[in-house]
Amino acid sequence: MSCEEVRALLGDWVDGELEEDARRALEAHAASCPDCARRLQFERRLKELVARRGRLPEPPAYLAERVRRRIAEVRRPARRWKGIAAAVALFAALGFLARGFLGPGRDGRVARALVDDHAKFASRTDALEVAAADREGIEAWFQGRLPFEPRLPGLAARPVGARVCRVLERPCALVFYEKGGCRLSLFVFDGESFGSAFPVRTEGGRFAVVGWAEAGLRYALVSDLPSTEMERLRQGG
Repeated sequence: MSCEEVRALLGDWVDGELEEDARRALEAHAASCPDCARRLQFERRLKELVARRGRLPEPPAYLAERVRRRIAEVRRPARRWKGIAAAVALFAALGFLARGFLGPGRDGRVARALVDDHAKFASRTDALEVAAADREGIEAWFQGRLPFEPRLPGLAARPVGARVCRVLERPCALVFYEKGGCRLSLFVFDGESFGSAFPVRTEGGRFAVVGWAEAGLRYALVSDLPSTEMERLRQGG
């Protein structure tokens, strides 16, 4: 099994959906390929992190009592339609409250795709479509190449170049930085990309992802630095 085949099967592997022969072949390859082994470890830890943070909280006790009262009203013939309307309104309100209790969703696919592209381009000698060491030069190069205008934050790292990229079919600017011999990838998207699935902070295996929104754009920084160090660089420190 090749590295490309392993990457294509990572999602099925972490979800336990591979056939036994495919699972054994994938794990045998990972045992002799450090890069793929790191990817497997990252996928496993990412799933564990999402599972921990995705546990649903218990709804307040008063909600169940309200539902029982509304159901009782629906069953009274003289107030049947009024009760139905009240029940519909209540369930709509419950849906709104549930969104507040649960908070925004998280989708590990986006973080995995960002890490995959970071790893892919970090090892390629032709990754740069433009070599530039200043923010203004890179921003000027992107003019007319994307359906939005990328603006680069003041990271405390040295830019080395950039390219146009697509992550899960969404166009983005990909800017490469270096800090102390470490390569960082900054992905810049328009403000609507991926909705609540856009990663905020993901750390596991070799790579970490730190995401944020600023001035109508969305940013994701990926590297093998700890996420706390990446946050410090993001803030210019």
